[in-house]
Amino acid sequence: MKRMNYFFFMLLVVLCVSCYEDKGNYDYIDIENIEIEKFESVYKTLGDTVRIEPKFNIDIPEDAPYLSYEWSLNGKTRPDDPNWNSRNFFWIADEIVTTFDLIFKVTDERYGISYMQQGYCSISGEFDAGYSWLILSEEDGKTMLSFFKSVETEWTDDFSSMIIKGWKEYKDLYPSRNGGAELGQGPLSMREHYCNDYSAGAGNIWIFSESGAVDLEGIGLTKDIDLDQTFMGGVPAGVKIQGGVFMMQADIIYDQNGYLYSRVKSDNQLFNSDYFLPEPMKYNDEVLEQCEPVLGRYLMYTASYTPIIDRKNSRLLSFIDGAINWNDDPLKGAAEIIEVPGDVALGIGEVLPDNYIPLNDFRGYEIVSMQYRKLSPANSSTTYPAFNILFKDENGNLYLEEFALTRNAGADGYYMEVSNVKVFDLNGLGDVPSSMVIPPYTATNYAFFAIDNILYMLDKDTRMISEYFKFDAPITAMDAENMLQNQYVAVGLENGEFHVVNIVNAKNRPVNDRIMCSSKERFGKIVQISWKIGNGRSSWG
Repeated sequence: MKRMNYFFFMLLVVLCVSCYEDKGNYDYIDIENIEIEKFESVYKTLGDTVRIEPKFNIDIPEDAPYLSYEWSLNGKTRPDDPNWNSRNFFWIADEIVTTFDLIFKVTDERYGISYMQQGYCSISGEFDAGYSWLILSEEDGKTMLSFFKSVETEWTDDFSSMIIKGWKEYKDLYPSRNGGAELGQGPLSMREHYCNDYSAGAGNIWIFSESGAVDLEGIGLTKDIDLDQTFMGGVPAGVKIQGGVFMMQADIIYDQNGYLYSRVKSDNQLFNSDYFLPEPMKYNDEVLEQCEPVLGRYLMYTASYTPIIDRKNSRLLSFIDGAINWNDDPLKGAAEIIEVPGDVALGIGEVLPDNYIPLNDFRGYEIVSMQYRKLSPANSSTTYPAFNILFKDENGNLYLEEFALTRNAGADGYYMEVSNVKVFDLNGLGDVPSSMVIPPYTATNYAFFAIDNILYMLDKDTRMISEYFKFDAPITAMDAENMLQNQYVAVGLENGEFHVVNIVNAKNRPVNDRIMCSSKERFGKIVQISWKIGNGRSSWG
């Protein structure tokens, strides 16, 4: 009986298979694969225009009806925006984007097949911009803060320099970002400063004027705090702060008499914490006066100090930021003052120049200008924080002294060490410069000087001085800071013109190729220019 059932079951299977009609479609279609070429990363700010024209491995008709397009940013799409759903991407950036993912999807609707390419798009605050400068100026006595922002850049074919192809200019932008308020009268200086919070996207900017001082947040340049709020009991009567230097742990500012005021921040995650003390600083129980702190883009782990010019006592001092070693109390040594020695630490075979001017006693000399740079000693990969001082003696002779200045820790506490000294005779300039800039990195070895409307260059390797460019008005401000290894010198003129000067291969660059771009606006008499670091901390990092 079981054998009969099995036979009947097999017969049924055979009959079912024989009755099956093959309805499969074997007319295969050869679908040409679409590959999207990787597009360049986008780094823009709010209000900038983002344009991307993708390229493909095959010719695709612009109006191909069977293809649909979709762009997404951080997973967000905009179904109702045709510019986000077309082949070419167009967007006037209206939101800050920090996670970068930009995805382009092409779908062949005939077969339901999609092809994708991923790129990166970062949108930062309107003034949290790369390749940009802050411009402090005066017009009819009024303090003005302006901004020159690059919006289109391109590397040269040999990747030797970044060319600024397009830019945007903002004249006197503070009132429009701060409810019509003004910055006051008589601009003095500005200073970008940082905190130790890695999430902080930009540095704050102090603006000092005869009317007082305000600190601006670095993304939209709106007011954060004013100076009176940072002093214990308010700014002392009769005190007009001229400027200062703001480090991670300790800050120092100075007034019209060269008195110094300090504060130690208990919380270095903030731009402003704790108060400045209202009493002027002392050294060896004597009140310091006729002093000026010098800006240095310090490396917080290898320098952590600010030099101070003590003109009354013809010496150089250092203002300490805090602990050197990572496992020390971060407040260790903060706001301490140390005298810079006159002795020099010489390397093997090194000889001190005969015309060396001691940094602990430069009586008979006047400091015209002091600028920082990084120094890379011969036969060493190590870079030291270094400075250049332009000295003038009683007979009007000019000398440029370069030296490394390092802060060390010993059994008796911190001490300063001077090394790698060079002295350059600058009498070939013929007159006292109104300003000086030293491109800070070790990629080149130039120094630039402004005398009236002429920009001069010193090639330190050959010790030759030459005229670099002649402008139409006196030079009133310069800045050589940038993150691209000594590519630009920004120049501001008395008539309000702003120029970006190309210094790549400076001594061999043709004169007609030395101006990269110039502002269309006239910003008033330019007092100071400052490269906007933008992403905090130090341009050396």
